[in-house]
Amino acid sequence: MPGHPKPSISTAEAGASATIDDFTPDDSSPPTGSITPSQDLNGNGTNDYNLTLDGGNDYKTWGGYLIDIWSVDGNYITIIGDDDDGDGTLDDNGNGRLDDGEFRVIGECVYLPGCNYWYIEDGRIHQENWKDTDGDQVYDPNEELTHYIYDPATNILKVYHDPDGRGGPQDADLVYQGSPGGYDWHVF
Repeated sequence: MPGHPKPSISTAEAGASATIDDFTPDDSSPPTGSITPSQDLNGNGTNDYNLTLDGGNDYKTWGGYLIDIWSVDGNYITIIGDDDDGDGTLDDNGNGRLDDGEFRVIGECVYLPGCNYWYIEDGRIHQENWKDTDGDQVYDPNEELTHYIYDPATNILKVYHDPDGRGGPQDADLVYQGSPGGYDWHVF
């Protein structure tokens, strides 16, 4: 996606990190680092792409959950699910695709140009997405920021929006708290 950096997932507990390559989504060919076959995750008739993490893994395992990153309509989204059948995938019914009920969206990239950073802290999964106004792929004070915090133990998502970012005179506002399915995602 133009203006997007290489997003990363890191787990503080394990000290591990992974990155996925930047790309421009294209319906005719999958981006570098994606897993084929692609599928239309949100049902709008456009192919979406499951992105691989460094080492060729298509998801991050954490605390019995599988965390995955997709490009949906040119936006990064973060999904989580349970490996109910123990096969190491979110595809619990074995049909080769992800269906409703097999995953929950817990974060997305909403800014262009934008940057994303994922991490796990205190049992919660975080995605920070900021508007990279100077294009340096580093968070700078006063860049607009949306912070998604998902607690898998309670299935509660909190979304904070800070219009002038950390360091600005305005405080971050809690704009949503509840089940991930109740949030107004841009791509679903």
